[in-house]
Amino acid sequence: MKTMKLFLIVFFCAAAHCCLFSQLSDTLRLLKNAKTFTQHFQYTQAATTLDSCRRLMPYDADVLAQSGFCQYQLGKYSSARNFYAKIILQDSLNANAIYYVANTYEKENLIEQARTWFAKLPLADSTNSYYYRLNAFAALKAEQKTSAEQYFRLALRHNPNDVGCVNELCNILLDSNFVAAADSFAAASLAQDSLNTKLLYTKSRIQFRQEKYTESTESLEKILLQGDSAIHVRRLLGLCYLQTKRWSDAIRCFEPLLKIDPTRTENTHFYLAQSYEALKDTAASLQQYQAALNDGISDKVSVYLKKIAVFSALQNPELALKAHRICLDLTGDAESLFRLAQNADLIEKDRKKARQLYVKYLGTPDSAFRAFTENRLKEWSSDAKK
Repeated sequence: MKTMKLFLIVFFCAAAHCCLFSQLSDTLRLLKNAKTFTQHFQYTQAATTLDSCRRLMPYDADVLAQSGFCQYQLGKYSSARNFYAKIILQDSLNANAIYYVANTYEKENLIEQARTWFAKLPLADSTNSYYYRLNAFAALKAEQKTSAEQYFRLALRHNPNDVGCVNELCNILLDSNFVAAADSFAAASLAQDSLNTKLLYTKSRIQFRQEKYTESTESLEKILLQGDSAIHVRRLLGLCYLQTKRWSDAIRCFEPLLKIDPTRTENTHFYLAQSYEALKDTAASLQQYQAALNDGISDKVSVYLKKIAVFSALQNPELALKAHRICLDLTGDAESLFRLAQNADLIEKDRKKARQLYVKYLGTPDSAFRAFTENRLKEWSSDAKK
């Protein structure tokens, strides 16, 4: 009897072992098939195969990770999170699972939730610069520049050669007016890679802020020589040419931007107008100021109008007066008020209208034409007494 019991126990144990072995073999085979599907970007087929795997081994971390990845690639972010959450329940510092949970939130533009999960990654590995990098860029998306700066510094502590981190950190420092600190980071990176166009552009921005316009020009021209003629490079180079009074070069730089950067034509016309004015090409300058006015939405509108008025005063006085009237209506500009008063006085010979405008001008804080105005009003008072 005892022998029979022992036999039955051994038999059932062997049967159970065979069943488990068979189940494990089936799972491994299915998992291998799923990975093959994944390697060929056939995520739907892989997901279906993994469903069968989970029925056999519902808590296997590899099966759950593969399932989460397929759902992530299929854009089913909530489902992907559920799979990765099961892995995290087993291993709270599983970096791969944490990374994908954060990514699913980022894909759904849920930045704060993404940041919460990205912040867990350094707990899994405090020496991995990439984890700090992810946190820094997530902070930038959330417009948390102080936090982003801290994470960029940590990322660079572990990987000083990360150009992307250097550039972004320099941008943050420049925005905060820490120009010297930005210069230090950019210089250290350029010492390792002197022809990196991103670093050169960052350096040129720093040099421009330091009013080192010649050096900034040289950095930008190096970028152009490497074939990078991006809009932001051309625009900053044009501004450098303006600062160094290379008017013809500025025109050559800005003119193509009218076509390739249509969102900022007002500024481009304004810079062209300044360049032509410096070259004493009044007609071209007037044309550019008028074009800037047509596109104008900034606080420079009064500048355009006054320039148009000055350039048109002799050849087209009506246009000049119109420009002054618009400028006065838009901004209450004191000089335009004086010019209109002067026109009523000397050209229209309308003393009543001129007196009203002169008195109005004296009510402004402007002093450029105050002496002339006061003397003119005194002359009229003396004439009245006679």
